[in-house]
Amino acid sequence: MTHKHKRLFVAIWTAALFINVLLLFLYYWSHSKGLVGDEVGYISRAMRIAQGEDVQRLPVWPPGYDYFLSLPLYLAEAVHFPQPLLFPQFFQIILWIVSGIVFWKITEQLLSTDSLRILALSLYLLNPTLTAFSHYFWPEIPHLTLYLTALLILIKYPTSLIWNGVLGVLLAIAALLKLVYLPISLILISLIFIIRFFRNERLTPALISILLFLCVLAPTLLNNLETHHKLMIADSTVFNIWVGLNDKELTDWHKNSIVSHEFNNYLNSAQTHNERNEIYLNKIRNLVLEQGLAQTLINQLKKQYIRLFDRRTFFTKQLPGGMNKKYSFSNVELANTLRIWNDIIWGITLLGFGIGVLSPWKKSLAWTHLLTGIVFYNIVLFLVLHVKTRYVIQFLPMLSIISASGLDRLWHCFFNSQSEFDFLSFLLREKRMIFGVLLSGALLFFAFRDVFL
Repeated sequence: MTHKHKRLFVAIWTAALFINVLLLFLYYWSHSKGLVGDEVGYISRAMRIAQGEDVQRLPVWPPGYDYFLSLPLYLAEAVHFPQPLLFPQFFQIILWIVSGIVFWKITEQLLSTDSLRILALSLYLLNPTLTAFSHYFWPEIPHLTLYLTALLILIKYPTSLIWNGVLGVLLAIAALLKLVYLPISLILISLIFIIRFFRNERLTPALISILLFLCVLAPTLLNNLETHHKLMIADSTVFNIWVGLNDKELTDWHKNSIVSHEFNNYLNSAQTHNERNEIYLNKIRNLVLEQGLAQTLINQLKKQYIRLFDRRTFFTKQLPGGMNKKYSFSNVELANTLRIWNDIIWGITLLGFGIGVLSPWKKSLAWTHLLTGIVFYNIVLFLVLHVKTRYVIQFLPMLSIISASGLDRLWHCFFNSQSEFDFLSFLLREKRMIFGVLLSGALLFFAFRDVFL
């Protein structure tokens, strides 16, 4: 790394840490920021676990995050810390820092120049919504850190017996925190086995990975089999599909949000989890038959990606002047500055992503296809499932890396050409770039629709 890039690297980390400290300070400005939605349940269950109680939970939530929070809460209580919620926040801030370090290591494997790596790191670390989640009581940051570490192991240490074992453990713990990437985890572990089998390489690392993955998940799977007569970690899919099909608003946290009402209806529909799912599967079938499959898909396309990529994020909506104000400080100018910064980072990320995803990369093509696949897995998934802006967090690292590549491609196309720019020859030569710009334009429209219209 050149001296210039080292200075940029230090500057990005300094700015990121400053933003994190600022947002934590604002979290406790005059009193603690209000909890939102599932945060209340997570904290309540974690406190009871920390006190040694046996906690019963609905099978729609994986158990991992409750236990993750319970350890720092137990420590806070043991030392009589006056603000116990700060302890799990400190844990998550450390994990946020670790995620940034691991992210940088991944860019070293996938991106060909220091400039690209610095750009990707800035899009990741300087995103204030991501930073704010290190203070919120949702499983996004622990899950993201575990999954990034698993990806780094897969990319850098695919043949190591020990690291393959760690890989299996990390993917299992990530699934216990947040279920969304369980299918990808199963595919990744299966791919390791299949690739080694066809290459006539030792299968021991892959088998160790699979074995430890199953061992970590086994207690939860068996407990749910005994309690709910279903082999699962948790299961909210049916409910989320139903809400995803019925929520008509183009942004989350709208006054007409149906989530709480529908969740109460779901719980009251039957005595057992399996019975509720059966009832709601029938409701989903009837709704799709009534609307028609084509019309159902059209309805989803009209709203799902506007909700997913909306610039008005889970963080900015809680600032003063937002739809769901939870921060106690009242400085509107500061709140608007944070919104503008969030919009700039998010707009740049989306601009580069559309171009990057359709442009050839210079390094580690197979792994970049994996990152692209993870992004499109999310896009397909959220065509149907209920969508909130916070779900972008789980694939923000992939967006950032691909976007950096796209922005580099855009710069070289328009500003670093050796010859005079010819629009006609550009159209003939850069078909991928044209489609990439159109895709970026669509994503930017989804994100800034309220500004454009």
